[in-house]
Amino acid sequence: MDSSLTKIDSADPYATLLELLRQYQRKGKFVDSVYESPLSPAEAFVLIELDAAPSKTIGELGRILELQQSSASRVVTKLARHGYLKKSQASRDRRQSALSIGAKGREFLKHRNQAVNQFISSMVKNVDMSELAEIQRCLKVLADGDNAPQISLHPGDHPLVLEIRRLTYAHGIIKGDYVDSGYTPLEWQLLSAISSGERKIRACDLAEQFSIVVNTLSDKLHRMEKQGLLERKRLESDRRNFSLSLSKKGESVLRAIEDKAKSRMKRALSSLSSAEISNFLNLFAKYVGEPSIYGTSALPKNVSIRPVVSEHERAEGRAFVVLELVRKNLFADTPEILLGIDSICFGIYQSGALSGVIEFQNTGQTWVLRLSLLTAELEGGDTGKAILRHALALFFEKTGCHEVGVHSSLQTALSALCPERGKGSDKSVSNKIYRDELSAPQR
Repeated sequence: MDSSLTKIDSADPYATLLELLRQYQRKGKFVDSVYESPLSPAEAFVLIELDAAPSKTIGELGRILELQQSSASRVVTKLARHGYLKKSQASRDRRQSALSIGAKGREFLKHRNQAVNQFISSMVKNVDMSELAEIQRCLKVLADGDNAPQISLHPGDHPLVLEIRRLTYAHGIIKGDYVDSGYTPLEWQLLSAISSGERKIRACDLAEQFSIVVNTLSDKLHRMEKQGLLERKRLESDRRNFSLSLSKKGESVLRAIEDKAKSRMKRALSSLSSAEISNFLNLFAKYVGEPSIYGTSALPKNVSIRPVVSEHERAEGRAFVVLELVRKNLFADTPEILLGIDSICFGIYQSGALSGVIEFQNTGQTWVLRLSLLTAELEGGDTGKAILRHALALFFEKTGCHEVGVHSSLQTALSALCPERGKGSDKSVSNKIYRDELSAPQR
């Protein structure tokens, strides 16, 4: 799962929209390939468009995907050579090739359709039908305003997916030139991910986020370093690994790419009122499953949350917990097993330093919020509550659960988090936290 949280900028709704579209691409496993297939974006979407409208010519495919005729022809030739497409002489115009889906192409499309249905199903559960219709309407306004091509609805797809496809083409993701910036979508995604990290990010972390083989990603990062976009520094804690950061040039390039993208979005959505745009962003955030917009307060800029995955990270987390419990004289609250392999754990980082741990334990029958430990600087007031709400939202997103138990040692935190539970309701006497409580407006 992507561990980053959506960057919220209430003064710049287009920055938020750009981030949501970035997260949508990542969650759909669509960054450097499509649906974790061996096909490039151009190759995959040639097949998708042909399946949606079988009579298309190479020239028509090129215009839709914003590829030059020569590039589209090379893509088609490669697909035909590997059995994804069949080429024959057109009956009406012998200068044209008639294209049809080959056996391997059908196999890819079957996999693609299953992946899309699973992906969309996981998101649709976050919104109701009227909200889904409003998201689709606003995405259509965005696509129309950006002069996205008119295309056919793919069989079995929701109309919302059609608008996402149109934006995919209009933003140059297929031709490998994001919003005509001169940089590829993957380069933009990597620059953004490295820039937003509040901790020391490594190549293996990026490979996990983007579902890209480490060796392939390392080659890409090396080229970006040679371009002067990135800087590498050997980690003091692990001399075999390097942390990545943006150079001054990298920061400038990222700013220019995103300014261009935001300018296009602002122009495309000019027909919508500010209230409509705000509502669209909140609904789209719910759809994408990014909890940091709806129902949660924004985290301080120097605070970030990410899953604890590796054994090294768990060991670091255990050491933090022990030291913090000693410092606070809370020995009685020490769990028998700290950050076990079956637990879902989140590390809280402040300015790159581990400053908190939140653990959800699997009891075999249910999940329980077992540990929530922050430094004194973070634990009090709105910041502590915001951190716990973010961690809960990420937990619910990862597991698909609708409720989680709360350990008896954390009942005070439960009361602070849910102060407005209706008296006399089932929830008023419950020692659980419910997913729908997180989407309630915060006062």
